[in-house]
Amino acid sequence: MKGACQTMLHQTMRRLRLLFCAFLAVAASAGVLLSAGPLSSARVLSIASEFSGRPASSLQVEGPIPSLWLRGQQVYKVLAPGVDDWAIEAGSGYIARYYASADRDVVEVGITLQEAQRKAELWLRWGPPAGKGEYILREGRLLDHDVAGKEYVFQWVKVANSIRMPGHVRVELAADSGELRTFLAQYHPVRTSTVPTVPKDEAVEIARKVIDLEGDAPAYAATLAVEFVERYNLRSDQQVLVWEIAFRGLRKGFVGGEPSYEAAETIVWVDAHTGKVPPGGVLFGGGTDDPQWVARAAEETRKVRQPRPQRIGFVDRFPCWSPDGRRLLFTSTRLGGLPPVAEGQERPRVTSLMVLEGGRLARLTAPIKTWAPCYLSWCALRRNVAVNVLGMVYDLDLSSGVPRKHTTATRRGDQPAWNPSGTCIVMCARRSSGDMDLLGVTVHGSLSSSRDQWWVARTEGCDASPLFSPDGADVYYVHQDPNEPQGSSRWELWRVKPGKVHAESGAPEMIVGGLDQPQRLSWFSGGHRLLVWSQNKPCVVDVDHRSQTRFDLPFLHDPDLANGEALTIHDAVVNPSEGKLAFSSLRWSGKEEDEADHYIYTCDLDGSAVKRVTPLQDVEVGFFQFPETGNSAAGVQLKVVLLGATSE
Repeated sequence: MKGACQTMLHQTMRRLRLLFCAFLAVAASAGVLLSAGPLSSARVLSIASEFSGRPASSLQVEGPIPSLWLRGQQVYKVLAPGVDDWAIEAGSGYIARYYASADRDVVEVGITLQEAQRKAELWLRWGPPAGKGEYILREGRLLDHDVAGKEYVFQWVKVANSIRMPGHVRVELAADSGELRTFLAQYHPVRTSTVPTVPKDEAVEIARKVIDLEGDAPAYAATLAVEFVERYNLRSDQQVLVWEIAFRGLRKGFVGGEPSYEAAETIVWVDAHTGKVPPGGVLFGGGTDDPQWVARAAEETRKVRQPRPQRIGFVDRFPCWSPDGRRLLFTSTRLGGLPPVAEGQERPRVTSLMVLEGGRLARLTAPIKTWAPCYLSWCALRRNVAVNVLGMVYDLDLSSGVPRKHTTATRRGDQPAWNPSGTCIVMCARRSSGDMDLLGVTVHGSLSSSRDQWWVARTEGCDASPLFSPDGADVYYVHQDPNEPQGSSRWELWRVKPGKVHAESGAPEMIVGGLDQPQRLSWFSGGHRLLVWSQNKPCVVDVDHRSQTRFDLPFLHDPDLANGEALTIHDAVVNPSEGKLAFSSLRWSGKEEDEADHYIYTCDLDGSAVKRVTPLQDVEVGFFQFPETGNSAAGVQLKVVLLGATSE
């Protein structure tokens, strides 16, 4: 009996060893890294020293701690002078994140794309090991942001058994020298079956039913990939095998209020096991430079275009309600007038900041010579407004008339947003990598102090249109993924805490996706619903339930031009205390010989009670008088700093 038991035990252990060996083989084929536990701090210091070429004594290590960037995997944080953010994966020691401090803006190109790629490939070994898979170059290009900087960007994705795995390496190099500016990498063990049960051809037909392109758009690529079910919920690691189907064709939309066609791409994910398109699985892409579709788009656009006005006079834009809903702030070019323009002649634009209260209109600033739009924000608890002029962000005290600047020639900002308590402003600012992120500044802080300026959100891609929640606890903004094709109209609504960004615990989170060229964000009363205004696809977002519904208005007409061209709504914002919208629109009779003008309008939320707010007839428009000092707004000068400036 004893001998039989020993024989059975021996056979069982042999089977377990065989199963374990088989598991190791499968894991290795997928590139899964198995680790007995986190590396020691000494080993991490050694890796960091070799990666950077710095002595280990100049570096400090903290951790390990769980990282949202890696969906809960542990990392060590490395602290070093001249590095904004540095994290090393704790199990195998690959570099997860590395952001060099932006000590200069690279404005010259000193090496070719091929030279940069050879340099970037030398850094590839610091990413997750490929195992029996390989890294395939998916992107390699020069990002040119003019005076804001230039860098080469390369991104590799991991492929094993012809399936794209959940891992990538991204390297960004200075365009003049090839110096490393950014290194980003991650890999996640595969936790789903990689054997598809839905054939490729069937997946293509399923995807075709949900694309936004015209009917004859062909599929030009179909790839198997392991992806996350919730792409933007970094606390979830549930995976799915998908067919990624890419289509190319014509997309119909509007440009400047006119119907138009563009040569475009759309990507669709189809679950390779169920045949369903998962939530968020339609990835609306942008334009394509495919000559065939570019030519067809131009031809189809010519067929649908209507005559346009030959002369535009007044331009009133960017309405902004006061917190109590009684006053309306906007920018205007109508006071200086716009002379006729000869062919090829540049037209000067003179903008003033205007305020409308109880039917009375007044100028808040002296005229500003600029072509650029002036984005506005009104503080809830203080009589202050924030304004952006060509990268310079000011706030203007409506009691004293004293302007205060919050940017410099080397740290520019755009689209400022007040927090409700009036203690800080969040704005869009460009990093050395070229990404547009959110920057916070204290109102009474120093322009040269890092304590008074901080990155609120720092993600790959573009962040825009920040807006505080009514209680000031969160900042909502729109975000575009860096992998979206150039010219893409697809954006998402995100949320982040307004404090200093912390990549391990304070990562931004997506609320909804599928936004189409969003222009403005504004709150409905109650602070739970946002109007996301888009000329193509306006919607209302319930931020608590992460849902969106279309916001449709009927065709609106100027009250005095019932038979004229329908109004094309721009910059629409909700009155915070009344059920009304304010917006800007082109007013035109439809006759080519008549002048057209952009004016400010209001209407009810259902499109009724349309009222043209400007221009006010027979009303002399004077300068605002600031009640605390008695000074005239004629003395308020907002400087425009030239883009080539380096100091002020």
